[in-house]
Amino acid sequence: MIEYYVNQRELDDKFKLSTPYGKVSSRKQQPQWNYEDDKTIEWLEKNNNKLIRIKKEVNKAELKKLYTIHKGNVVTKDGEIIEGITIENRADTISIKITE
Repeated sequence: MIEYYVNQRELDDKFKLSTPYGKVSSRKQQPQWNYEDDKTIEWLEKNNNKLIRIKKEVNKAELKKLYTIHKGNVVTKDGEIIEGITIENRADTISIKITE
């Protein structure tokens, strides 16, 4: 059925196929851009560096290793509270697996 539909679409761009079992349709897609980031960034640095953005983000895994929770706050070894982090205690999860 798909082969028939594709052949008919080549003959008529507006071809639609309806059967008692359903409809077959297609949708045009935009071209996909595949990037080699290193090469693209290198070129943009020389030609148009306004298109390069620098992203800052917290390394959460390392932060959790380095600091601890004390009375609902994240603190340094000296007891200084790190701003911008809130601690939310969550209930335990329960899962049920049914065997047949």
